[in-house]
Amino acid sequence: MADCKNEQMGIVQIADKQGTDERINMSITDVMYWLDKMQEKDRLIYTKEEIERLNRQIYCRCLETGDMFDIKEIVKEYSPAVWPGICISRADVKKKLGAWQESPCDWTEKDGDNQITVLLPNEPVVIVRESLCKEWYYLYARNAAGWVRKDCIADCGGSDCDIQQRNGRQPDFYVITASRWRTECNPKDKCVSQIPLYMGTILKKCNEKEFAGIPYNGNIAALFPVKNQNGQYEERAIQLTQAAGAVCGFLPCTAENILKLAFSMLGEVYGWGGSLDSRDCSMMVHDIFACFGICLPKDTTGLQSLTGMDIFMDLTSYSKEEKEQILTRLRPGAVLGFPGHVMIYLGKTGQDYYVISQTGHFYQKTDTGFEKVTVNSCVVNSLSVYRKNEKTWLNSLTYCLLYDF
Repeated sequence: MADCKNEQMGIVQIADKQGTDERINMSITDVMYWLDKMQEKDRLIYTKEEIERLNRQIYCRCLETGDMFDIKEIVKEYSPAVWPGICISRADVKKKLGAWQESPCDWTEKDGDNQITVLLPNEPVVIVRESLCKEWYYLYARNAAGWVRKDCIADCGGSDCDIQQRNGRQPDFYVITASRWRTECNPKDKCVSQIPLYMGTILKKCNEKEFAGIPYNGNIAALFPVKNQNGQYEERAIQLTQAAGAVCGFLPCTAENILKLAFSMLGEVYGWGGSLDSRDCSMMVHDIFACFGICLPKDTTGLQSLTGMDIFMDLTSYSKEEKEQILTRLRPGAVLGFPGHVMIYLGKTGQDYYVISQTGHFYQKTDTGFEKVTVNSCVVNSLSVYRKNEKTWLNSLTYCLLYDF
């Protein structure tokens, strides 16, 4: 049996049928291959002020379309019927529960549409009600509404639990930039021992009074939300090692940083709506740009709702030749999309244009027709692969997001 790397390389070679140089096929899964081809890879694409303005525009648009929610306003308007909470672990958000006593309707391949998205630790929520089985909350988060397991949520009582601070507005905070990471083992406090963290998670900075002795040996300290014995929200100090990729404040939004974050997910399993402890295509894009402080919708429908904004280029009426002209000039790191799929643009090699994305499958043209290639992971492929409708990904492109020339 071929090892994972060889299987991945096989996928790349299938996707790059026009490529004739095997060395190119082997190189395109290395981020440095693409960075070495770029000019001004460390040029700032958006300043801090531009990102703040951009977030306000995205937020206003998504409030109108129902792709985001003003959770602070919900608490203010409907309290005490609703109450604030904090996500204390990565949590699946489900559309519905089982009919009998609202028992959980677990995700399966046949019921994949029940999975909406996931919440990350430290995300603020508004709890609307409890299920009859007492195991789930129906709640609103900034980017989603649905059912979440109670053990993933800490009750904040009567306070709003610094909702703004949980969105990276406080002066001192860390952002996790590793795709996946676990806190260090802490035998004295199991609540924060070996806790999984994910790219885009925002944690408050811990000062010396809250946790003496850190930083040391390159480690830094942050505050992590936990649920105490009464189910109420508390904060505990945790250590962040260099492996967590934690940065103080948001990363500079550069093409180099976008590509490095994207390639850190290469080979990870595809997870619809964040299932299987992983990501789908839109969540991959969301988590990458969260590291720069850009708050995007968490699904492809929400991304397409940004049409008409300055950051959205509608490619629907463009010919193949016109799309190629745009791609030739386009900055790597831009987001490309068509209905149901989004990807990060890498650049051009030979006659083909390449992207990286979390992908379920694509189609390959053969002498007898079109053959389905199942991928189910984060891969690099060219836009010359096909969709089920027998159109190439290049011909299928309908928009470009967060673009720059």
